Amino acid sequence: MAVERLLIETLKKKIRHQNKNYEQLAEYLKVSLPTIKKMFSSKGNKKNNISLERLGKCCDFLQITFFDLVKMAKEENAFVQKYFTQQQEEILTSNDNIFYLFFMLMNNHSAQDAKIKLKLNDNELDNYLLKLDKIKLIELHPEQKIKIMVPPNILWIPDGALRSYYATALSKKFFKAKFNSESEYIRILRGHFSEKKLKTLFSKLDIVVNEISDSREMISSKDDDEDDRTREDKQEMTFLLASRPFSLTDILKSD
Repeated sequence: MAVERLLIETLKKKIRHQNKNYEQLAEYLKVSLPTIKKMFSSKGNKKNNISLERLGKCCDFLQITFFDLVKMAKEENAFVQKYFTQQQEEILTSNDNIFYLFFMLMNNHSAQDAKIKLKLNDNELDNYLLKLDKIKLIELHPEQKIKIMVPPNILWIPDGALRSYYATALSKKFFKAKFNSESEYIRILRGHFSEKKLKTLFSKLDIVVNEISDSREMISSKDDDEDDRTREDKQEMTFLLASRPFSLTDILKSD
């Protein structure tokens, strides 16, 4: 990862961890929100390179020094967990509520939001949070302040517990939709591709995945100024990108 991209990714994580958002940063820097979003975009457009001066002002916004940012970026780059560990997957599949709690936390819901959604009592919530903390999926702080300890696009282990337990059910329910509403989208494409071309296409898909991850809106807490109508306008979306060697005639074959 290029140094500039690494610094930007570290800034984005620090903004999330401090429960701040792009709107606040835009106001602090006295620039528009689209400017901030373009600055943090994963597209890698050289025209959008962030200057050292603006990096410094972003650090001021977060009340850290530029050297703090460089140190954190080095630590982040030293070990970036690509897959869940076997232990993490075993815990996540041991109880549906733990699974859904963790992925709600990953999507910026508060622990209290998850408690209400999953109909948990205080003891259950505390127990699940402690389990997630123990296996280093979260870092639990006083007053249920939570830091997510894995990257947002962390992968499931091939043939691991998560994939065998949830993937089949997920795909069946996901494709039950008719995909004909304004908030639904599906395209099925096929063709013959060389290994070199596939590698290029997969790299482009990774850019799309990063762009979707960057575009996820922060879920506002009840203490924010955002009104209920604005909050209700947001939809929780799931994007599923997949490809494999497969012919449409394979549908006719029995498993």
